[in-house]
Amino acid sequence: MQPTCARFCLVALTCATLAMSACARTRDSAPASAGCDAPRAQQLQAGGYRWLAQGQWYQAHLAAHALIAIGIACDQPVIAAPATVHGDYILAVVMHQRHDDRQSAYWLNAGEAVLQRVKQHESDAPQLQGLYDEMQPKYLALHDELPQ
Repeated sequence: MQPTCARFCLVALTCATLAMSACARTRDSAPASAGCDAPRAQQLQAGGYRWLAQGQWYQAHLAAHALIAIGIACDQPVIAAPATVHGDYILAVVMHQRHDDRQSAYWLNAGEAVLQRVKQHESDAPQLQGLYDEMQPKYLALHDELPQ
């Protein structure tokens, strides 16, 4: 009876390993557009700014990281660029409010780099027109608040 039990355990372990391997391959081969959840990005953006206004730094921090994750996972600039720009800005504000101006500057610079790319390619993506004009003044105002 013991050899049968050992064989059964070995077979079960092998099947579990194969199943886990198949799941990992499926996850890794998922298209980048699977992360392009525009309604979720809009919800996170609105929540992030609302939490900033309410001084709920932790909640704003979480929303910002989720926005950045959408920006990274998404291959559609119309969704990825605004998610990244707003996520970086929200994180920069949160870090500044928490008196971590070095991290604030990091997120501010990251967002400004994306904004510059948006500005360069606005004519290629009419849906992104206005993002630069909307966000650049916010970035500049926050930059002015940081110690030099």
